[in-house]
Amino acid sequence: MQALLFAFSSGAFSSAWWPVLLPPWMLICLISLCLPFLAWRSCQPSLLSVFPGALIALFVGMLWAAVWGQEALEHQLPKALDKTDYRVRGVIVGLPDRNARRIKFQLKVHDVEMLGENSTTLASDAEFKGTSLKTPSLKTLSLSWYGGDALIPGQEWQFVVRLRHPRGFANPGGFDYRAWLFRNGISATGYVRKSPDNVRRDETNNNSIDSFRYRIAQRIEQLPLSVPARGLLRALTIGDKSGISTSSWQSLQRTGTVHLAVISGLHIGLAALLGTLLGGGLGRLLALGGVNLLPRQMGVLLGWVIGFIYAGLAGFSLPTLRAFVMLSVFVLMFLLRRNTSPFTSLLWAWTVVSVMEPLAMLSPGFWLSFLAVAILIVGFRGRSEPSNVLGSSSLGDTSLGSRTSRNRSRGKLRVVQFVQTQWLLLLGLSGCLVFFIGELSLIMPLVNLLAVPWLGFLVVPLCLLGVGLFGFYEPGALFCWQLAGRQLEWFSAAINWLSVHDNLIWIPGFAGGWLVMLALVCAGLLLLSPRGLRLRALGVLIICGVVFAEGGRDQRIPLAMTVLDVGQGLALVVETREGVLVYDVGSSFSDRFDAGSGIVAPYLRHRGYRDLRMLVVSHSDQDHSGGVEGLLRYYLPEVSLFGSFEGGQAMHRQLDRQLCQRGMSWQWGEVGFQVLHPQAHASISNRGSVRKRPQNNNSCVVAIRYRDQSILLTGDIEKTVERQLLANADLPDKLTVLLAPHHGSKTSSSAAFVKRLAPQHVVFSAGYNHHFGHPHRTVVSRYTAVGSRQWNTAAAGALRFAWDVDGELLITPTRGGNRHYW
Repeated sequence: MQALLFAFSSGAFSSAWWPVLLPPWMLICLISLCLPFLAWRSCQPSLLSVFPGALIALFVGMLWAAVWGQEALEHQLPKALDKTDYRVRGVIVGLPDRNARRIKFQLKVHDVEMLGENSTTLASDAEFKGTSLKTPSLKTLSLSWYGGDALIPGQEWQFVVRLRHPRGFANPGGFDYRAWLFRNGISATGYVRKSPDNVRRDETNNNSIDSFRYRIAQRIEQLPLSVPARGLLRALTIGDKSGISTSSWQSLQRTGTVHLAVISGLHIGLAALLGTLLGGGLGRLLALGGVNLLPRQMGVLLGWVIGFIYAGLAGFSLPTLRAFVMLSVFVLMFLLRRNTSPFTSLLWAWTVVSVMEPLAMLSPGFWLSFLAVAILIVGFRGRSEPSNVLGSSSLGDTSLGSRTSRNRSRGKLRVVQFVQTQWLLLLGLSGCLVFFIGELSLIMPLVNLLAVPWLGFLVVPLCLLGVGLFGFYEPGALFCWQLAGRQLEWFSAAINWLSVHDNLIWIPGFAGGWLVMLALVCAGLLLLSPRGLRLRALGVLIICGVVFAEGGRDQRIPLAMTVLDVGQGLALVVETREGVLVYDVGSSFSDRFDAGSGIVAPYLRHRGYRDLRMLVVSHSDQDHSGGVEGLLRYYLPEVSLFGSFEGGQAMHRQLDRQLCQRGMSWQWGEVGFQVLHPQAHASISNRGSVRKRPQNNNSCVVAIRYRDQSILLTGDIEKTVERQLLANADLPDKLTVLLAPHHGSKTSSSAAFVKRLAPQHVVFSAGYNHHFGHPHRTVVSRYTAVGSRQWNTAAAGALRFAWDVDGELLITPTRGGNRHYW
């Protein structure tokens, strides 16, 4: 049975890496071809007899994933209908997220009507000729409403919306937003347009779980607590993370306590444990009253019920559903009195998750959850019985002194096991944390040693008790939440104090990837091995080798440049053997997401960089400088050059800024850098102000030279500056890569400039189907005329240009090398 379960789940999970969706008919044919081999099982040795059934189970799992994927794709807005308008009617689901500018929410669609102007517009577009214009079948929309009314879950609304095909940025080490949308069943994203048709249709459904969560969130926001404490209290009570600020998230990450701040598998497990203890006590009381109930079964059932309630309070999100599935499988095995190993129960849970979510392997939480449970099973299997540890006790010794001694020994054993748990989890999960996050908190075991029992046994029970009282005695609920909130204020202050120390964070000194994860996971398994095998020293050596390894980056690559996918903006990273330079940092998209912290910093961690040698911000336009503050939360550059100081003085105050001036140059090994523009400014204080200058033409232009190869970074310069550069005669004679000025706008890339440079490769950093329309078709034709190979981050994702020691160039587009069927 274990082989069949593993084969089925492997087939279903394999769909996460399919480049195309396999047709169901092909898989059905493969299953049919395997059926005759089942008759030969009795004639084969035991090992071979499993193979036909396992192969069929593998194909059945793939068939299920194909059907699941095909159904999900049918409800996605097609690319051909990107940026089209609809009248939709549906119900508000989940908890709306509101700030000063907009309210973001999800709408479960009931009816969709394509507005008439879409057909006319698309029919006139040559790109979409022959495309079916039928109204798409949509399930759930993620919408923003700027200046909109207050929305309550359960309300039915009608909106006029402009929808976009689900899409995200594609960057190494970055969050795959597109995959997240697909896994969560989001059919399209978009925004509500101004229209008299935006009206509420029906009253609120107060019986929905989301409406109940919304009322709890409103009451928590009215408590006299600090903003961070209210945000954490909402996260722990109803799974709403929108109240946790960016700075608080960073503090939680740097101390390894993110899993404590939201309803996760840990919290559902702790809630189930508390329910089990309460149920066991209740069962004993009922047994004393003559009720024929087994206390252990009563406790397990109550634990399961409380786990179910807590998962519902979190909105049955995918992470909580996975945790609840694991809990349910273990409870079912216990109640059925199946004498199965814990690993078999874990395999059943693994298989059930593959049925629910074939793409679960793309989620870091999936790996962390199952690996954590597996580590606990390996670490404590066979250690839980005190009689195995205390050789002096015997079954026949029933004296009071002997029982007291055993109780004390059990208490000591539990404390020792709890301490061991934190170190086992650190060793076992460190590989996954480094791979998915790019860094590891060295104080995570110590912090969790104190924080897990604090939040798990003092704060979470108060949150749940408040929920239980909220329906019939609201003052009692508010009292419980306020007690929990005061503790969260202390917790938040302690986490913020610990997170300011940079030496508490370890980042691998080389590009991480699977090698680092496998090395650390293997080291953890070796340290968990029995003493008799004498393999634990080898695990310590592996950890030391990974921690102290330096220069692990590919030394055959003396120069690499990666133009990151930041939408309509610019951010790129130049890597050399002597250090790394960041040129521009993209936009700030919201108060909780910017390109600096969400794209550039994860890429640097992914590449194994602990320090940033230089930051160059071409000019202060938001799409080039908006991510500076986010980047500075993780990396403080040794040197920073700014094309101008306009705007953002408070944001950049911690930097020792220098004005970018023509004539500046520096050498990093074989790689030389030279500033070609702007002209020297007047002497200005670093903290002073400057007069207003045209931003685009004030961009810092940098030329990079390696042997006979040249790169030109141009920012947003326009034709005026292009003429100056041509007149100065210091442009490279042979240009390998040109970063197209101003994203390919028609105000730049003049005919003379393009003809003079004639770059081998030109890169447009632009947004997908953006209303600016970059690159302009005239600009494209100019580069085509000189034979330049053209690249666009909107289509290719992040683009990496790497030169080896022989000067050979290798170009790697992110989307081209990591394609999924969705």
